[in-house]
Amino acid sequence: MANLSKIVDLAGLDWKDVQRNVISLKLGYHKGEIKPRFPIKIDRTLGLIIGHILGDGSINRKYQQVFYSNSNKSLLFEFQNCMYDIFGICPRIWMQRKTRWEKRLDKARLIKRASNSL
Repeated sequence: MANLSKIVDLAGLDWKDVQRNVISLKLGYHKGEIKPRFPIKIDRTLGLIIGHILGDGSINRKYQQVFYSNSNKSLLFEFQNCMYDIFGICPRIWMQRKTRWEKRLDKARLIKRASNSL
């Protein structure tokens, strides 16, 4: 996003025009793609994402990705849905049992299947 900010400033563009016309942004070493819904508002949904990351999540330094781990299925769903609503992506989530990670999940709906296989 820092590069986008520099381009907008150097080109003398209006951020509202950029927000209306950006389809997606490619980020990170592996060229991941997000599809943010602009304007990003400071609201309950963004607050939930921040709270989840600060409480039970992290930003992986190597991959520059957010991930979240928890043993509570409803919190995993909540985090996944908030990330999709704002950024258009399914985040990395981990099902956790007690104090250790059990299994990485691509989607929160896989929790029941993963729980049965452990």
